[in-house]
Amino acid sequence: MKFSDFIISLLKEFNSNDVTYCILRNYKLLPYLNDGNDIDFLVRQADLAKISEVLYALPGVVVTGYAKRPYVVSFFLFGINDEGVDTGIQVDFFISLSWKGMPYIDADQMLATSRTFSNNELIIIPDIKYEAVNNLFSSYLVGGWIKEKYLDEILVVFSKHLNQVIEIISRTFGHNLSKELVENLLANNRQHLLGMMLWKLRTMLVYKNITSSPMTMLKGLFSYYKYELLYRMTSSNIDEVVFLGVDGVGKSTVIKSLVRDLKNTTKEIGVCHLKPGLFKRSNNNIDVSDPHAMPERSFLFSMIKLQLWTVELWLNKIFHGHKNITLRIWDRYYHDIFIDPKRYRYKSGGARFLERLIPKPKLWILLDASPDVVLGRKQEVSVGECERQIETYRKFITSVNGGVVVDASQAEEGVLSDVKAVVIGYMIKQTNERVKR
Repeated sequence: MKFSDFIISLLKEFNSNDVTYCILRNYKLLPYLNDGNDIDFLVRQADLAKISEVLYALPGVVVTGYAKRPYVVSFFLFGINDEGVDTGIQVDFFISLSWKGMPYIDADQMLATSRTFSNNELIIIPDIKYEAVNNLFSSYLVGGWIKEKYLDEILVVFSKHLNQVIEIISRTFGHNLSKELVENLLANNRQHLLGMMLWKLRTMLVYKNITSSPMTMLKGLFSYYKYELLYRMTSSNIDEVVFLGVDGVGKSTVIKSLVRDLKNTTKEIGVCHLKPGLFKRSNNNIDVSDPHAMPERSFLFSMIKLQLWTVELWLNKIFHGHKNITLRIWDRYYHDIFIDPKRYRYKSGGARFLERLIPKPKLWILLDASPDVVLGRKQEVSVGECERQIETYRKFITSVNGGVVVDASQAEEGVLSDVKAVVIGYMIKQTNERVKR
């Protein structure tokens, strides 16, 4: 589906289903081009169920990612055609314009004062004054910095509609503080804005909320941090896929292409090479001309290293460092030791003992090809060793849940197409579980 067809179909369906919305920013080139990294809507919470149904019903696109926070729900879609290639797009639906659960703009008032853009009844945008205030606060108040992309337009609106802008901000922060903010912004007093001014605004926001409705504020604060901890400190937002295969089968090429082609089908795409990299060590995953040249470690030292590896994987599963929904791609995994223990200098008996404690990804993709094909691309081991590894990989992939075999002897385009189909199917399944469909 072309981007323009997607936008028009989406907005028409919103109107047909009585969804109240406005497009917060980057709307000037719509419906033909997207001027931002995503599309930001302001909607009512009561309409979220309708919005979900609309997105799932759109022809030609699939939902590959979903993330929910108290103030925004994000959908990631695949199937938007860009110059003949299907790509992804992120669509955010804000239900509150707030900092840590405390609103800085009345979202209902912003929706009530919204208007059409360039006589296009589908493109509904905020009142220019509300838009300028929100574009300032969404980075400044929330993040502690001023986004340069919107600054010139903010300054124009603030200068032209000075009293109205101060009046809008005053509803939350009071007249004196609002006037001080606008004056310092127009004077480009960055030191004050990013220092004492920011502290005053956030303090006033907390004070007004805790004095007017302390229980509501505490509930909002609790909800905000609950979701932040859920995403940052658990694996609930991580979808993992492991790529396996002998050297020369094309793992690195496929992974690199996958990262490029699946952009915006999820918020982040991370790549790990065998180990997370939390503990300082030498990189034993570097391709060498003779991977079996180094001597085998002792059983005791192997067990110590394997236990550290196990701890490392669990720490990485919890303290993964991702703030949003993420597709994590593994180039090899712990279980690669079973296929080629000599490469990693481990005694495999210890590895199998600890295997039951290792966190297991849900999707394993084996790139499979004949020895002739593999050795024709890269020859690092003998023909016999290559045959042994290929056969061992084939047996292993049938023993794990979520194991899939992709023919890597075909042309690169065919391999990537097959892999993308498998990974996107997995992401759709994971998303459906999150959306509870």
